[in-house]
Amino acid sequence: QEKMSQKPVQQPLPVSPATPTAIVPIEPEITKQSGSDLPYTYNQEQVIMRYLVNYGKQTLSFFDAQSNDMMYFSLADYIDIMLAQDDMPLQFPMHRQLLDEALQVEQTDLRNYFLNHTNLAIQNYVFSLIEDKYEHCRTFKEEDADKLSSQLSQEMPQVMLEFKLRTVKGRLKEVSEAIKQAQANQDNDQLASLIQQQVHYVHVQQQIVDSLRESKIQRF
Repeated sequence: QEKMSQKPVQQPLPVSPATPTAIVPIEPEITKQSGSDLPYTYNQEQVIMRYLVNYGKQTLSFFDAQSNDMMYFSLADYIDIMLAQDDMPLQFPMHRQLLDEALQVEQTDLRNYFLNHTNLAIQNYVFSLIEDKYEHCRTFKEEDADKLSSQLSQEMPQVMLEFKLRTVKGRLKEVSEAIKQAQANQDNDQLASLIQQQVHYVHVQQQIVDSLRESKIQRF
């Protein structure tokens, strides 16, 4: 018997024009970050957002070896679960807003929803995402829905692992800089705590690298 996820995937709903929601609009200034002000995960987050905008309501399926059952998630739910799993939230405010809304709205066509959003900043940002020259958005006929679901189910674990790897590398860099400061201040208690964090993140980084390697092997 198939096992459903804790967040059941909604049945497809008819696509309708985007309507205003009760969600608090993004403040314009959060879209003005650039260069060194951007979080170190920004590029990986953009990749996640392209998947979210194009396929956020698509159903993904995964085999759970522990329970020997299949588990099902919407792509948006899968992103949310994976981020919460290791306490690695999205860093860019616009990206957090897009994910929050994708999880709340019932509309199945998220691209249409965001391109017709009441917030112009969201409209423009999503347009820039889907127009990016490096984005190769796959188009499938309706009868190929299973093929699309299977392909996304293979790709998303690697996408999320790459984001997590970049997050851990960024945290390791921050800890390394903090260690230097603690050494300069001769703060032994702080130094001991930071070294423990460093050991932890090195271990997590190796786990992610191993998982990435396994994910790539399974895809080919």
